[in-house]
Amino acid sequence: MRTVLLSGAVVLGLGSSLVLGQGPQGCCESAAPCVSYWAAGPVFVGRVEAIRRVGTSRVATFAVLEGFAGVRESTIEVTTGPVGQRCGFSFAVGKEYMVYADRSGGPGLATSRCSGTRAVEDAGSDLAYAREVRLGTAPAGYISGRVRTTLRDLAGKTTDVPQPAADIAVTVTRDGMTDILTSDRAGDFRTANRGPGAYRISVRPPEGFYADDTSTTATLRDPRACAAVGFTLHDNGQVAGRVVDRAARPVAGLTIELGPAGAGASRRVVTDRAGRYLLERIPAGRFVLSVPAGPSLDGEGRSPRILHPGVEGVGRATRVALTAGQRLELADFRLPASHAYVPISGVVFDPDGAPAEGARVYLKSVGGNDRIVSEPVVADFMGRFVIAARAGAGYGLFAERARPGGSSSRVDSADEMRLVAVDGLKPVRLTLARRY
Repeated sequence: MRTVLLSGAVVLGLGSSLVLGQGPQGCCESAAPCVSYWAAGPVFVGRVEAIRRVGTSRVATFAVLEGFAGVRESTIEVTTGPVGQRCGFSFAVGKEYMVYADRSGGPGLATSRCSGTRAVEDAGSDLAYAREVRLGTAPAGYISGRVRTTLRDLAGKTTDVPQPAADIAVTVTRDGMTDILTSDRAGDFRTANRGPGAYRISVRPPEGFYADDTSTTATLRDPRACAAVGFTLHDNGQVAGRVVDRAARPVAGLTIELGPAGAGASRRVVTDRAGRYLLERIPAGRFVLSVPAGPSLDGEGRSPRILHPGVEGVGRATRVALTAGQRLELADFRLPASHAYVPISGVVFDPDGAPAEGARVYLKSVGGNDRIVSEPVVADFMGRFVIAARAGAGYGLFAERARPGGSSSRVDSADEMRLVAVDGLKPVRLTLARRY
C-alpha cells in the first residue's frame, strides 16, 4: 500500500502523551488521562457493591473510595451497556474501578469502555492526574491528534491496518487565532490549550487523498483540559472522461459505472450537460467502465451493458488500471448506433410552485421488471434537469426531495409520469407533493 511518510515534518509540542490504539472490543481508542478527565462528568474511584439489570443495561452501585470532579456522594449508581455488546463495561462485584461517568445517556450517570473507565490496578496514570487536578498541580492542557491513512475498496470498506500520515497540514483555530501544525512521522500533532472555549481543528488532505471529515470541533472547559482528535485519509483515485453518441455529440444525464470486469462492488455517476463524468474516491486497481444494462425494448430482452470505449464484450473493453491516488483521463466513450440514447428534460417544482432546486429525478423500467434503472440527476437552481433514456424504451419518470427544514425522513415526491423515450420529446413538468 501507499503510505504518506515524508521528510522534514515539524510539529508543535512534541512528546504528546496521547495514546491511540484499538480499544477493547474494537469500540474506541484509549486517550490520555487529561482527555478522559475533562471529557467526563463525575470522576471517582469506587468499589462495586451490587449490580442489577434494567432492561438490556446493567446498573452498578459503587461505594465511593475517592471522589474527584463533581462527586460529593458516598454511593453512586452508574449504568453501562449489556455484557458482550460494543463498549459495554463488564463490572464485577467487589472490584475497584477508576470511573469516568457522564449524563449523555439520560438523567442518570452512564459509562463505557470508551470513556476511559478501567480497573483501578490499570489506572495508575489516570489516578495520578486526577490527584494533580485536585491539588492544583496539573499541567496546562493541549489539543493533540493523529492523522492516518487506510485503504478502502469500491464499497467503502477498509481493507488494511491504518498507517501514519506524516507532513499533513493541520490548523487549530479559536477566536480568530490559528495555529498551523504539521503531523510528525508517527502522524501525530499537538498544540497548547489557549484557554477555555471551542477550537476548530481542520486537516488539509494532500493531492491524491480525501477525508470523509476534514474538520471537527473540540471544546475545552478548563486551561488544564486536553482534547484528542483523529483524521483518516484515503486514496482519492479519479477517472474522468466524456460520453458521446455515434455523431460525437455529448450524452447528458447518462448513468455510467466503474467496477471489476467480473462481479463485485462498483461506483456510479451521471454525466453532466457536456457529457462529462468524474468518478472520485477510487482505490488502486483494474476496472472497466460501462453503461449498465438498460430496460428492454419491445420484443427484446434487457439491453446488454456497453463498455468503454463502446463495445459489448468484456474481453474488448478498456482496462482502467489505476494506481493509488492517480487521476486518469480516458478517451471518449462512444456509444454504438445500436444503443442510442435520447435526452428527457424538464423542470421540477415544489408544492408551492417554486423551482425545486436539489430535487432528484429518476427513471424506472415499466412492466414486469419495475425498478429504478438510473442514478438520479439533480435539478439545478431553476429546477431544470436532463436525464438520458434509451431510445424506444418505456419508462416511469419521477422526482423526490427531502422536505426543506424538516427531518430527513420527510420526503416530497412527484407522481410518476409514464413515457416512451423518443427524439423530440417536449420538456416535462414534475410537481412535488407532500406525501408524508
